[in-house]
Amino acid sequence: GGRLLVEGGVVGGVLTGGGPMERSNVNSSQRPANLRRVALSQHGFEIDNRMFYPRIVTHNGEALADLRQLGFNTVAFLERPTAELMKEAARQKLQVVCPCAPEEQLKSAELVQLWEPVIAWLLPAETDEKAIDAGAAWVEQIRRTDIHLQRPVLATPSEGWLPWSRLTDGIVVVPRLISAPAMQNEVEHAVEEARRFAQPGTPLLAAVSATHSESFMRQAAAFAPAGTVTPWRTPTAVAREAELAATLGACGVWVKCDTSLADNPSRPQRARIGLSRLNVKLALLEPWLRDGVSAGRATTVGAEQTAAIFSRSRTMLLVPRIADPASPPAAPLKYIASGVSESSRAYELTPVSLRPTEIVRLAGGARISAGRADSLLLVTEDTRAAAEVGRRVATMAGRAASLEQAMAIAELQYAESHLSPLVYSGGSRSPDATVLSQARREISLSKTAQSTRDLSGAYEHAVEANRILAEWGNERVAAALRSNSLESSPLANLPATIIDQQRLLGLIQPLSRGPNLLVGGNFENHQSAADSGWRHVTRDSAGSATEVAFSDREAAIGKRSLSIKCDAETNDGSTGALVVITSPPVKLRAGELIEVTGLVRVEQVTDRGTLTISDSLGGEELALSVDRPTAWRMFRLLRRSITEGPVTLRFAARGPITAGIDGVMVRAIELPSATKAAVFGAPALQRK
Repeated sequence: GGRLLVEGGVVGGVLTGGGPMERSNVNSSQRPANLRRVALSQHGFEIDNRMFYPRIVTHNGEALADLRQLGFNTVAFLERPTAELMKEAARQKLQVVCPCAPEEQLKSAELVQLWEPVIAWLLPAETDEKAIDAGAAWVEQIRRTDIHLQRPVLATPSEGWLPWSRLTDGIVVVPRLISAPAMQNEVEHAVEEARRFAQPGTPLLAAVSATHSESFMRQAAAFAPAGTVTPWRTPTAVAREAELAATLGACGVWVKCDTSLADNPSRPQRARIGLSRLNVKLALLEPWLRDGVSAGRATTVGAEQTAAIFSRSRTMLLVPRIADPASPPAAPLKYIASGVSESSRAYELTPVSLRPTEIVRLAGGARISAGRADSLLLVTEDTRAAAEVGRRVATMAGRAASLEQAMAIAELQYAESHLSPLVYSGGSRSPDATVLSQARREISLSKTAQSTRDLSGAYEHAVEANRILAEWGNERVAAALRSNSLESSPLANLPATIIDQQRLLGLIQPLSRGPNLLVGGNFENHQSAADSGWRHVTRDSAGSATEVAFSDREAAIGKRSLSIKCDAETNDGSTGALVVITSPPVKLRAGELIEVTGLVRVEQVTDRGTLTISDSLGGEELALSVDRPTAWRMFRLLRRSITEGPVTLRFAARGPITAGIDGVMVRAIELPSATKAAVFGAPALQRK
């Protein structure tokens, strides 16, 4: 049991699992007749017996009309909204997700009208297994006081899917924000893990981060030239993650932002266009996301590409899943889908057009051609259903074409602004110059097509420009990672700062390093390491499935190394790391450039096994993930201590993996005064 102070009163008692508790009984004749009925099941949200698919955005002070204009239909308040905001949400016909309303208003048939736009109550903050008792008290309080609206309750657990799914009506899945190239896999992993470990049938909402973490931004701002890095993640990456989450069966998508999208002179125009474009795509998918059912997957000939299949009202929709955004498969593609009737026709579907495509009957199914790697494919034998989709496309075609073109222009400006030194150094015939030239040509063709009202042509040329620029940026980051795959720097994850990363490495390479500040990182003596502050935490549920030891077998340096072995994933519904090893805190002076180095080896790894190396300055978005077998290799983290204080290292193992760590050091890089200005912010030499 436990006690929790809630709204000035004390709530006693907690739930111990077995399903959400019953609400207080209210006579139906006492319930205000004009209140909507909202339900949440494994099929999604239902408002007055009609299915609803929420496209949610976090509120950060923006005008609600502005968020509505960007295409969102639901707004999330992380703190209880004011009466004025609730009234404005009703005027804008926006649904609301927020912390629970005050008890006196919920119990009043008159005052509760203010909260009618709410479709779900949100438990405070992200929660873990230790917060179950406190969460149960909150849920009990909500169930007892929400006697008129009777809205679903959502939790945002970071672990403990099973107990939280038993306690609440639905779960918000928030994938860890890690380095960009691996983020798409992390979204898929998080949603699949939540579904696997939560109570069967638990409704899941998927959150994607549109902004970088605070830790990332602090480090990036300490290294990058002013104005180079914004809080907003790459629009293409955010869109891919959101679309992937939707097709994995999430009953809603929540775009989480830590920064305002406000429409003002310094507005984040690139991010705004990207999110508007995402909402157009989700609106196109909405009939299948809202009313359809998952019907498995289709694969291309050769099984190099897959597509999620949704079935709805005698139609089948194939939604491609591009595994590697940096290297999408070459079109045209041919998908093999089962369960396709002999009389079915196939269409390529985009936000601006619905056009027939080739379909060849096979035993038990059909082979369907896609002209583009990211094309949606509609299959139906009902011509009226196809006509209905065509009419829906016609209503959004103009906006979709304009947004795609605006996105291409914004991405070109971004590339020209930040990557032009690559072009200047390579000359007008360099691959980089060719890419920019091709993108400009496609944008010009898009504008020409739009001027003649050829929306399909305008859209296709803009899509091609966006593809060219996105692949170029992705390849720049991928190339940097290939050459230094075990090196973490705030400048190495973004196309805009790749040239600054190269310059930084050149500047610091000849500089002297100070003495090692980390005690016990050689892992020679267990007692010495423990006494100095090294800590090892194993999840209780892992039991004998994990083993952590100082091993004398093939150490990289000296006689011993740290050995980590995880035989299996946890089976209790927790998706966190099985083993976490933390270093003692290392005190740093303000403004120091820090180099963390060490050696890592992965002997065996299967399925989703991963060893993650991170630190308290950079956080998870700047973490290194090792998920493939490798001999002893050096890793390096470059960080700046913004203020005086400690840094702590973290080694976390998840899933089946056997790994080793050795020779870990934390050293300050000694910067001559002439070099210091060039390294931190580099106002002079990197952009000329």
